[in-house]
Order: sequence, then C-alpha cells, then structure tokens
Amino acid sequence: MSKSLLIAIIFLSACSHQGTYESLQRQQAAKCDRAVTQDQREACNNEALPSYDDYHRERQAILNRPNA
Repeated sequence: MSKSLLIAIIFLSACSHQGTYESLQRQQAAKCDRAVTQDQREACNNEALPSYDDYHRERQAILNRPNA
C-alpha cells in the first residue's frame, strides 16, 4: 500500500460516511475527466458511483432484510 493511500485512509477515517463517499465520487469524476477520448469518459462515468442518497437507501434496504 502506498504511503499517500495510507495517509488518505487515515484522514478519511475521521470523516463522516457521507463525506468519505463523496470524496470517492470526486476522485472518480477527476479520473473520468482525465480520460483521453469521449468514449473513454462516457464509459468511466457509466461506472461511476451512485449518489450518496441512492447508496444509503440501497444499503439500508440490504441491512433491513430479514435473515433468510
């Protein structure tokens, strides 16, 4: 694990879940912006994380499922 990644993990661990998630979204968007072609940018954006609200809703639905 790189030193900068370790520092980022330690720093982000102090943030809220939403703040951490939104930081990951910004990193993904920046990665997509660096794509060379429009097709690469579109493919990258199609793989992007859903909004925090959508993520949170899906997570809560999973956590609230009765055990099978």
